[in-house]
Parts: sequence; structure tokens; C-alpha cells
Amino acid sequence: MMVQNQQLSLRGRIFWNVLGLLLPLVIALIAVPRLISAMGEVRFGMLSLVFALLGYASVFDLGVGRAVTKLVAERVGGERAHEIPLYARTALKIALWFGLAGCVLLLIAQYSGVLDLIEASPKIWLEFSDTYLLCALAIPLVTIGGVLRGILEGIGAFRHIAYVRIFNGFANFAGPLLVVGLDKPLFAATAAIVFARLAACAALTYFGYNILRPTVAVAHLDGVIRGMLSFGGWMTVSNIISPAMTYLDRFVIASLISATAVAYYATPYDMVTQAVILPSAIASVLFPHFSLLRANDVHKLKNIYRRASTAIFFIMVFVAVPVIVFAEPVIAWWISPGFAKNAAPVAQVLAFGLLFNGMAQLPFALLHASHRADVTAKLHLIEALIYFLLLFFLLKQLGIIGAAAAWSARMFLDYMALRWLARGALL
Repeated sequence: MMVQNQQLSLRGRIFWNVLGLLLPLVIALIAVPRLISAMGEVRFGMLSLVFALLGYASVFDLGVGRAVTKLVAERVGGERAHEIPLYARTALKIALWFGLAGCVLLLIAQYSGVLDLIEASPKIWLEFSDTYLLCALAIPLVTIGGVLRGILEGIGAFRHIAYVRIFNGFANFAGPLLVVGLDKPLFAATAAIVFARLAACAALTYFGYNILRPTVAVAHLDGVIRGMLSFGGWMTVSNIISPAMTYLDRFVIASLISATAVAYYATPYDMVTQAVILPSAIASVLFPHFSLLRANDVHKLKNIYRRASTAIFFIMVFVAVPVIVFAEPVIAWWISPGFAKNAAPVAQVLAFGLLFNGMAQLPFALLHASHRADVTAKLHLIEALIYFLLLFFLLKQLGIIGAAAAWSARMFLDYMALRWLARGALL
């Protein structure tokens, strides 16, 4: 079997990847006010938990989706292309088993009383309890979908991935809007979202059918599972720690200052960090390309890495400077002048960290392409300790401005460390 890269230039792949990430945000921007009006703030808050739960559930694939992207990309169009179906099918089996394990863990958590911590009326609480059960059953769809996407990324099929992401982005909000008038709107909305996940998995399977179906006999490859889990295990460490550093700061702010302060911090944070979509899209396209070049043409890898680094630098400067200059009038127009007075200084401090966060995407991808997920995981462990100590200190000294400064400082340290570590991968 000979698998060829999809016939798209790197620019074409980046375009489709950005489109697939950006359009769902536009859809969300339009649909969210309508959903809040139709469902009410309490139920929409519960629906936000559903999105968070299904989004974070990707951790249950233990990094296998990222690992299979690398392994497939290294074999595309080469003498070992016949091995791709074995890697792809093995990754899907792992994703299924880990997804089922994640489902069981969520069910155990439900029956251990974790939902009792949620403050809501009895009617909404019971509705969310049924909804949580549905989310637990959907975990295998999340893990399998992540691996299917990783397989397609490995062959450069970013246009097909964009199709599925755009469909998902539309269905995630159009589906709930269509069923919001039913007796249990939260459960019905979640069922629509889960059905969209099922349809997305079916579409990804269709697009990757020729890769999943072996056309020649393939001998057993020793260490296939071991190799995936070795790489994916370290990825899981990062996938657990990085979101923790992203979201726990809000709980710290709420406990040390107030819940209102969280709004002044989280709103500009969510607004500013969306700008990382572009460098993240570039890095995710280049990751499988780096994996291929790392094994075949290191000189070309160096040239592409340096050119992409320069491009991302100018992109992030172009994004960060307007945030610093126009944060207050933009937030005042979007929300209110009073809100902007408290939130704009946070956005301006976060903009400095945004610059380095965007630039860090490329060395991060290069290290993973060089099979050094262990390095990034260990770096995140060290960063977590430094960051939370800095967060507590600066939060007490400067309030939410201090929290923003701690985040920006972490982004600077993260970029400098990744840049230094990535130099070894280019030798």
C-alpha cells in the first residue's frame, strides 16, 4: 500500500486549518446570545460544563492521537508506507479501550456523589444528572475522533479535517437551538451535541477509509503499542498540567479576592488567548511535516523552522500591539466602560504573554516531532511549581494585574526554555 500526502501546499493546509478553527468561533459568537436567551442562564451554565467536560475528555486518549500523527507522517510516501494501516488501526483500538475506561471513571465519579457539589434546583439537578450520564457514554467518541483526526493530520488532509470542524462548530450550537423547546432542554441539547460527535467520527472514518483498510499483509511490528504509549504518556502529562495552569488561576482568584474579580480576569484572558489560533494552526500543520523531514531532510527542516518562526513573530507582534493600545475602547464597546476600566489593564499585561505564547507553538511542535514529548512534559512540571508560587505572590501584591503578570512571565519562561531545547532537535 502506498499512501501519498494530500495534494495541498503548506500554505493551503494552513489556510484550511485556520478556517476550520476560526469559523466555529464565529458561529459561537453569533449563537451563544441566542442560546442564553432560549435556555436561561442556569441551563446555559450547565451546557458550558458539558462543553468543558467533552473538551477535557480528550485527555483519555493518553496522547495517542498526537503520537499516530507523527508515526503516520514519518511513513507517508516512503518504503514503510505499508505499515500505516497497522499503526492507524492499533491507535484506534487503544483509543476505544481508553475511551471506555474514561467512561467508567466518569460513571464512578457520578455515583460517588461528585454531582452533589453542584448548586441548582432539584429539577435542573436531575436533568444535569441524566446529561452527565450521556456525556460519560460519549467519551469513546471523543477519544476515537481525536485519533481519527490525528491520522488524517499525518497525511496532511487538513481540508477534510476543516470540513468536519466547521460541521461540528455549526452542529454544537444549531443542534441545541433546534431542540431547546423540548421538555428537558439541557439533556436534549447534549444529545444533539453527542449526535454531532458521532456524525463527525463517521465523516472522519470515511475520509480515512483507504488508510484504515490494509491492502497488503503486514507483519507484526514489535513495540507498536509500547511506542505509542511511551510518546502519548508524556503527552498526557502535558495535557493534564497545562489546562490545570490555565484554569486553576481562576479558582485562586475567586478564593483570594472575589468571584467578580474572576470575571475581570477571565473575560480579557479568553478574548486575548483566542489570538493563538493562528500560530497554533501553523504549528499543527507543520508538526507532521517536521516529523517527515526529521527523518529525511534535516537541512530543509531547519530552513522551514526558521522561516515559520519569523512569520509567527511578526504575526504575534501585529496581534499583541493593538491589544495593548486598544484594549480599553474595545472592551468598553463590547461590554461596558465600567467593565473595561477593570479588565483592560489585565488584557494589556496578558498581551505581552500572548506574544511569547504564540511563538512557543513552533518549538513545542518541533520537539514532539523529534519524539521528545518527555522534555515538554518535564518542563510543564517545573513550570507548574514556579507559576503557582509566582501567582500567589503577585496576586496578593497586585491583585488581578499580578495574576496576568504571572501568566505572562510563565509564557516568557516557557518560550525561552522551548526555544533552547528545540536547538538540540535541529542538530
